[in-house]
Amino acid sequence: MDLTLTVEAAARGAIVGTGAGLLALAVVLTFRSTGVLNFALGGIASVSAFVVWELWNQDGTPLPAAVVAALAISVGLGLATERVMRPLAGAPVAVRAIATLGLLLLVNGSIVLLWGPADRYLPALTGGAVPIGSVRVGSQEIGLAVLAVLAAVALGVWTRTRPLGMASLAIGEDPDAARLLGVRPTRVAAVVWGLSALLAGMAGIGLSGGQGVLNSTGMTLALVASLAAVLLGGFDRLGITVAAAAGVGALTAAVAVVPQAARVSGLVESTGFLVVLAVVLLRPRRAALGRA
Repeated sequence: MDLTLTVEAAARGAIVGTGAGLLALAVVLTFRSTGVLNFALGGIASVSAFVVWELWNQDGTPLPAAVVAALAISVGLGLATERVMRPLAGAPVAVRAIATLGLLLLVNGSIVLLWGPADRYLPALTGGAVPIGSVRVGSQEIGLAVLAVLAAVALGVWTRTRPLGMASLAIGEDPDAARLLGVRPTRVAAVVWGLSALLAGMAGIGLSGGQGVLNSTGMTLALVASLAAVLLGGFDRLGITVAAAAGVGALTAAVAVVPQAARVSGLVESTGFLVVLAVVLLRPRRAALGRA
């Protein structure tokens, strides 16, 4: 095993993983306000990437317009998901999680119907790369990582200083008490679901463009990896969640360059899931309660 190559690959993986932290932030934002583990975000991320591919790469729409349209559709899907889930507001956590899993399957199936099952190629949205030894990191991947960090900071400020942000935490802690204080839980929940879908859409466009390959399941796998970061962040710590996403990305990239591991079919792709499993086994209370 080449230790230098492994370290370089891990450094690149940390940057890519930080960008994937956008998807983890979307999961945290929904869960800590509504108690819903929203698997449908993976499907929304995929749709946003396919819309950019269709408008920009196929129809020749200017990239900024294609991205804006894709993000608008993502927000619309997020609001639609919130409306579908509203009757289940009083259901157990597991029931609501399974419902969003069903929505994920529905969205992924719709992608196959609209665009077909074959892989598509989405070029990088920005050119250029930065070398890390013998490994190169695309400027898009770096930009997405910076965006994830800025999003974590902005969300932290929003929930501490802005009335709507503070209300999003209040309904997560005690919806009845929040109502007595004049908070409208359905309105706040709609904002949270829409904002989470916006973050997922950004992640879908950025990650798919960075990887090049676009299909209906790629963002679902990214969502599984993001769950490891969500668990490590205790379902509520935004900064730790992004840092954990960077760690998962570094671990995945390091495993990928180990010859013995690379020869095991599916091991690299399963790294995120294995981290989730490890957290559940080693810290079952955190996994069960979603709180540190």
